[in-house]
Amino acid sequence: MAQRARTMALYNPIPVRHNCLTVNRSLFLFGEDNVVRKYAKKITEWPYPLFLGRGASRPATIIANCIVLALEQHLPDEDKTPMSERLDDTEPYFIGIFCFEAGIKIIALGFAFHKGSYLRNGWNVMDFVVVLTG
Repeated sequence: MAQRARTMALYNPIPVRHNCLTVNRSLFLFGEDNVVRKYAKKITEWPYPLFLGRGASRPATIIANCIVLALEQHLPDEDKTPMSERLDDTEPYFIGIFCFEAGIKIIALGFAFHKGSYLRNGWNVMDFVVVLTG
């Protein structure tokens, strides 16, 4: 009798009513089969070195940004050397790269509500805080 109940539950599950928190939608817009979300997942899971993949150039982008920040010279009265003025021009590019990366990851994984979403990983939380403060 118990085996029959388990079999019936397996093959005839009780339908679950889905609401906005139980359906795995990224940003309440992109479902699992959405084209935008599929491409975002492909980009974030790409094994080759890109600035936002798992490859070696993601840390290279971070290191390059750290070097640029270290080369800046802070003088009194907010004076800047010519090199510091040129380095200031690179900052929007780095912020753009990091915002693009965070946005693609949020679309691919979802933001916070679902299992495995962007803010459920500690490294992503730190990355998100750094991007917001940048």
